Amino acid sequence: MSAKAVRSCSFTGQRPAKLNRLSRKLTYIHRLAPIPVVTPAPIPVVASTPIPVVTPEPTSPSSSVLSPAFDDSTLPNSGTPSGVPSYLPWASGPVKGYGNNIPSGWNAFTAWGQIYVQSGWNPPSNSNTRVQIRALDAWYLSKSTNKWVLLQHADTVSGAAYVEDFANDASKPADVKNESVNGGGISVTAGNGYNYHFWTNRVVITDPSDIAGIYTKFESRLVLNDPNGVDDRASAQYIASDGADYWRNINVGWAADWSNNGSVGHGRFKPVTKDWQIFSMETLTPEELRKNPPPISA
Repeated sequence: MSAKAVRSCSFTGQRPAKLNRLSRKLTYIHRLAPIPVVTPAPIPVVASTPIPVVTPEPTSPSSSVLSPAFDDSTLPNSGTPSGVPSYLPWASGPVKGYGNNIPSGWNAFTAWGQIYVQSGWNPPSNSNTRVQIRALDAWYLSKSTNKWVLLQHADTVSGAAYVEDFANDASKPADVKNESVNGGGISVTAGNGYNYHFWTNRVVITDPSDIAGIYTKFESRLVLNDPNGVDDRASAQYIASDGADYWRNINVGWAADWSNNGSVGHGRFKPVTKDWQIFSMETLTPEELRKNPPPISA
């Protein structure tokens, strides 16, 4: 796979002066952090001035409240990618590749993702539905510190429309739309024999022996091409999955014999919906990740 990867009280009544100062301090605390406050009387808290955001789509939760999808590398596919031969392991579920063990002499890495249509479905010619993609991120867990290290973060990715089975590495330019004023990232379409395979620039892993775990993810949802047009998202059957590759170095090209790159792992396919979701790939178990989760909201 990845043939071309180069890739966030109400209180009323009077308040004492000390509590006025306390309320001002509290406005600086992250809104998601639960903080028990014991007060003799309800006190109003003045929130900081909100920053208006204009989008044609409803706003949605930030990454910090999305499900982190820690089981995308253990659960089976929830959908069948169109045109992918059944003998390919990732056609039916997650695949464990090199995992934490980068091949000797290799030192590069990149995360990637792919958008397919569900087998048996293609978007009609007048479809008004697109797939929005943002926040392609990757971390590794350091053996020496037991802390997660950010390897990659990208809202704008590179990619192409590849033939669904990647035969002969054939591709064509994809139908890509900038979504920077609609929540970030881009939106694409797929189908009629082509997927959308995307990645970001490769990075160097300075100490390959320090890898104790890898977690990669991107966020995706269905959006309208024309916000004032027909909402046909309920009938769309797009599915997506996430993964990553190790590379011999950051400059080498793809080789047909797979001598220059290989899979870290493939996450499962699952449907893209109207709500933001995380699509992930992980080399640790869900239990290990819940005990020491990557800082997904970073």
